[in-house]
Amino acid sequence: MNLYEHTIIAKQDTSPAQLKQLTEKYSKLVENDKGDVVKTENWGLLNLSYIIKKNKKR
Repeated sequence: MNLYEHTIIAKQDTSPAQLKQLTEKYSKLVENDKGDVVKTENWGLLNLSYIIKKNKKR
């Protein structure tokens, strides 16, 4: 069985409730395609290595 890792990057002004909705949305996508979500982690606010759309933190 192949294992894949995905990272969701959201803007820093995204609320915890919105983050939970995003996580659930993408978990459902994986499960609908006969996949399993083994573990989810919230890494919190991090500094980006380079600016993406005029944002330094995500």
